[in-house]
Amino acid sequence: MPELEFTPGPWRECGHEKGGCKCGMIWSRPADRCVASTFVDVDGFGMDVPDEQRIANARLIAAAPDLLEACMAAMRIADLWSPVTGDHDEECAALYAMRQKFESVIAKALEVQ
Repeated sequence: MPELEFTPGPWRECGHEKGGCKCGMIWSRPADRCVASTFVDVDGFGMDVPDEQRIANARLIAAAPDLLEACMAAMRIADLWSPVTGDHDEECAALYAMRQKFESVIAKALEVQ
């Protein structure tokens, strides 16, 4: 597996737990710095994104390190349940399809070709 290059998690959206900041920034707790922002203002583009949608986007982005970890754990568990080849019964085929999706998402997150 390649070395993880992203800022360590957990990440959190800025200020919502403290009373409603709507900046849409995502912070790394261990690094104590901003890792991303859902607020875009490039020549006026992005200004029409409603606060609720920017906040929801920030929550989803903040969950990314945990989601990646969960996918990796689920893939390991799937490998323990059976040799996943997709050639067996319906349950094994479903497990194989799920594992393939996990593998694809993990590769996308880690930029593995």
